Amino acid sequence: MKILLLLLNIIWANNLGQAAYLKKDWQSCENELNKANNSPNELYIKSICQQKQTKFSDALATIDSLLIKIEPEENLFYKALLLRSWITFKNGDTTLALKQFASAEIYEDPREKAQKLHICHDLYKTQPQSANKSKCLAEYKSFFPNKSLNELNASATSPKNKTSLETKNSGKFFIQLGAFSNENNAKKLAKKFNTTKHPCISNPRQIGDKTLHLVQILQFNSKASAKKFADTFLKPKSQDFRIYEN
Repeated sequence: MKILLLLLNIIWANNLGQAAYLKKDWQSCENELNKANNSPNELYIKSICQQKQTKFSDALATIDSLLIKIEPEENLFYKALLLRSWITFKNGDTTLALKQFASAEIYEDPREKAQKLHICHDLYKTQPQSANKSKCLAEYKSFFPNKSLNELNASATSPKNKTSLETKNSGKFFIQLGAFSNENNAKKLAKKFNTTKHPCISNPRQIGDKTLHLVQILQFNSKASAKKFADTFLKPKSQDFRIYEN
C-alpha cells in the first residue's frame, strides 16, 4: 500500500509521486522491490532504485524491458515513458530527454499530470525560451507553488508532511474532492459529505511554505463502490471528484 501511495497521483494540485520516492534510501528500495516481486511494478521500482544509485544505463535498460512487457493502454506504460525521460535527463542528455518526453504525449494519462509537470519543469527550466517551455512552466505554476523539484522533494519527505492516509484509510480506494489553501473551506466541505461508513476528512499537506488541505472520502474496498457513492451523493450535487487507489 505504501508504494502505491507514493507512486500514485494522489491529488491533481499536490502530487510528488516519484519525486518523493526518489528520496527513499537504498534499503527502502530493496524492501519495496521485495513487496513488488514478479509484478510489473517491480521493474518500475527497480529502475528508480538504479537511478538513485546513479546506475543510469542499468535504469534505462530496466525501463526498456518494462515497456516491452506491458501494453500501451496500461497506466504504467505512460508512467514508464515519463520515468525514462527523467532518467535520461539525470544521465545528462537533456536533448534526448526532451524528445522522449514529447513522444510520451500520445499515451498521456491525466492521472499522471502532476508527475508529468514535475518532469517537464525540470527538463525545460534551463532551456532556451520556446512555446513548449512557456506552456510547461505556465501549467506547472498553476498547479504548484513556485518551487524547484529539489525543494519540493525536501518538503515532501519532512516528518511534518507525512500523510495521514496510511493510518486513517483502511480501504483500497478513496475519493478526493479538492485541495484548499483555506482550512475552514476544506473542513466545511468535509463535513458536508461525512458519513460513519465513509469518513470525509481534511488532510493537510505541507508543500514548501504552503499548506494545502485535501478533502478525501475514505474506506472504499473497490473502485466500483467508490463510483457508486460518487454517483449517489456527489454527482447530484455537481461536486467535482476523483477516485484514487491506495
